[in-house]
Amino acid sequence: MKNRILFILFFVFSHFQGFSQNESRKYRILTYGLQHEIENAELVVNQKWNIEKFTVAGCIVSQKLIDSVKVHNKSIWKLIENENGFENSELNYLKDISNTRKDLEKIKSLVYKHNLTNKIWRNLKNKKNDYLIFTNPKFNTESIYSISIKKRNRKIDNHPKNRVYNLTVDLSTETLTIDN
Repeated sequence: MKNRILFILFFVFSHFQGFSQNESRKYRILTYGLQHEIENAELVVNQKWNIEKFTVAGCIVSQKLIDSVKVHNKSIWKLIENENGFENSELNYLKDISNTRKDLEKIKSLVYKHNLTNKIWRNLKNKKNDYLIFTNPKFNTESIYSISIKKRNRKIDNHPKNRVYNLTVDLSTETLTIDN
């Protein structure tokens, strides 16, 4: 009997430890329901804000779970406000996603029209149809981003046409540099 109680306690505490907020980890925002595909702008802002999205349920969700998620997320947004001196952190987060989306559109147009990338397009053979322009963009500083250009369906990784090009884009000066 004693072993059973210890096992149950161990199971309960080890299970809920995964949902706790650890100081050294990212801020964990809980989500539920059918998730849309996370866009590049949200990935960049999550990196900038040190936020991790964590799905806790699928499409069928109880009201108790919805309330629990709201309470948890409200406490996380308050924690972000207290630690970083923000007000209305959730609203600022959503505005930052919108602004980052605009920045990424500027980057996309800059990459397409810049002389430096013409060589890349020639190497990849086709500009728009067969290749992704962004894979996992990274926020470096206020106006500097790192992006990658690669073939969408790379069949043979060693083939020269399947090369991944890493670029650093500075929006303030509208300059590009190829990192590799």
